[in-house]
Amino acid sequence: MRHILTAGFTVLAFSPALWALDEPPDKSKMPRERYQSLFQEHQKAMQTFMQDYQKATTATEKNKLYQESYPQPQKYVGKFIEIADSV
Repeated sequence: MRHILTAGFTVLAFSPALWALDEPPDKSKMPRERYQSLFQEHQKAMQTFMQDYQKATTATEKNKLYQESYPQPQKYVGKFIEIADSV
């Protein structure tokens, strides 16, 4: 029983050191570059949506397009917060 507890405490003691070794994704770019890249991605998605939305003629088409193609903020907000936290 003592060996199991010792092993468990050892794992808990060294796990923060292992987490520190993990490289965050896309850390090769500076936060400003990551922000600009993500912002441009969002802008492009919005432009594509707006072009398609303007081509739609009926309210039904527009509603369906909005439901399927609108760039959802939830997709981007987490990434923007991640960039802000890295500063």
